[in-house]
Amino acid sequence: MKTRKINIGDKLISYVFRFSLNEEEWAIIIMVKDGLAIGLFTGNLDELGTKIPDYVFKCVIQKQKEPEKSSYFDLSFLDKSDFKVIIHQISRSFRNDFTNYSRKYSEKLEEGISVQDLITDVISKEILDQEDEIWRESIINALVETEKILETNKRQLSFKLESA
Repeated sequence: MKTRKINIGDKLISYVFRFSLNEEEWAIIIMVKDGLAIGLFTGNLDELGTKIPDYVFKCVIQKQKEPEKSSYFDLSFLDKSDFKVIIHQISRSFRNDFTNYSRKYSEKLEEGISVQDLITDVISKEILDQEDEIWRESIINALVETEKILETNKRQLSFKLESA
């Protein structure tokens, strides 16, 4: 497996997938680099200081680091007037619910595991309660949808190259 590391300063196209858990709005954000899913994190959108509007599906995640501190991720998107909006340190804004699983799955993507193998791993996760089940199904759906997007992008690029 080829390692796919997220470097400080990397600007990654990312996709936001929403789901409801206990009447709260949650998101799974899947980061993409070189046409491959390479990281993800999940969080409760109701707890962010800034709202990610419902129309935001595609955004940019940038890995940052301050001297003497651990790294973090900023999220940016264009608002309806095409102004750039940045949510600083979004990765630190989320509660720890499901964070260990997100970190584990993100590390596996960075290590080079395929999305299909990751889905198999997520499916094998022990389900403790209804929240676990909703979260697991949401992760699987987000991974499947990301794969569809990436495959469509590859086909479009291939068509453009063949047509040139």
